[in-house]
Amino acid sequence: MKRLFTGLYILVASVGAWGQGLNALTENNSADKAVPISFSTLRQMKKAGGLVFSSVYLSSSDTALVNLYLYQKALLCLRGNASIHALDTCRFFACRITDTLFTNQQFNAPVLFNWSRIDPSCTFDEAVFNNEAVFSSTIFEGDDVFSRTRFSNKAYFVGAVFETRQQFRGTYFGDEVSFVRACFGDALDFREVTFTKPPVFLDAQLPDRLAFNGIRFLYPLTSDVSSKIDFRRARTDSLRNRRAPLINWKEKCRIMIDGTDAGRFLLPHDRFYLEFGEWATYDERMSTYETIIKTCQEAGMIESVEGWDIEYRAFQNDYKFGRFGEYINFFNEWWWNFGYDRWRILVIWLPFFFLCFLTYNYFRLPQLWNRMYKDPELGKVFRKARASIQVPEEHGSKRFAFAFFYTAVIYFGFKIRHEGVNYDYTRGLLYLYFMYAVGTLHMAFALSYILSAY
Repeated sequence: MKRLFTGLYILVASVGAWGQGLNALTENNSADKAVPISFSTLRQMKKAGGLVFSSVYLSSSDTALVNLYLYQKALLCLRGNASIHALDTCRFFACRITDTLFTNQQFNAPVLFNWSRIDPSCTFDEAVFNNEAVFSSTIFEGDDVFSRTRFSNKAYFVGAVFETRQQFRGTYFGDEVSFVRACFGDALDFREVTFTKPPVFLDAQLPDRLAFNGIRFLYPLTSDVSSKIDFRRARTDSLRNRRAPLINWKEKCRIMIDGTDAGRFLLPHDRFYLEFGEWATYDERMSTYETIIKTCQEAGMIESVEGWDIEYRAFQNDYKFGRFGEYINFFNEWWWNFGYDRWRILVIWLPFFFLCFLTYNYFRLPQLWNRMYKDPELGKVFRKARASIQVPEEHGSKRFAFAFFYTAVIYFGFKIRHEGVNYDYTRGLLYLYFMYAVGTLHMAFALSYILSAY
């Protein structure tokens, strides 16, 4: 009965302290109003339940429960760089952590930050977490909070928000690391990080730029997708709304994986764009593209295979042809999307060019017939009683029908009778064979497309 009463008392007091903390977090209270409490003082408060820090911004008359002990303003912003050797669990619930340096500190017991906010003045550089570290729904306002940090046990950043540039450079993750539903801002730096298990980015909001250069993987790579860093469920909503709210469908996260095994990643093409450093050679870039394409094929990511292959071919053209590579890529993209949308040639470009030629030929029909090319066999229906075809001079259905057949005979390459060509009219000659070449190209492609279908 005594234990039950004690538990209810802790629950009620904790909920009250939580409510005060949430109310206080919505106000712009100054950290200078708080009385600093060092970790050396808080160590004396620990009981079997561990250390609990809650409701940071309390007024001078507020009190809160810490392991059944009441301390006036004991749960306030932490200042200084005191040595931390807490043996029990440290819980920061709905706290505002300001002016606190956790640099070079060692946490031997689990550390839990829940629904808290860590100001830009705080840092965990080179800190050591020998036990579980949880930063659930915690907001990080500053840059480079976790450089060269060591997580010997599990690390969870579930629902954490990194408002600016965040750096984990040189950090060691000795166990599971989760960024489920985390939201990243400008950049996320994982250069020279060590992973012993694949990090999880399920439903995470990607940053503008993501760096995975020089990663060390201390776990085997298998054909199973569970051994890869999987970004298939990562999201770009906040990135696109932040960078281009009006045309946000084009924006992607720029990822750098130079000096890292590209086969360790599953990268959807609709969310990522490869970015290389100046030191990356042409062969290294080629190898990176080829590895990503192969990995996507093995994972059944068909659309990503297509996207990365197109980007790979465009990169090759830029490298081989220099400035002309841009024009080649433009043509390949619009003509047939680098071979992935061959239907465009028949459905879009064939009727487009035919209509263009037909329109020009309709208005220039008398000149073209008299000066460029006369087909003696053309359109017997137009012959009537005369030995030669008379071109309709007036605009109307007869002239349109004549222009249509005239264009179709040349464009679709039925047959050009060279005796009817005026080789002295240079401009007309060039136009005639250009129309014939474009039409023949379309017909040849149509034939090969039909044969390939069978």
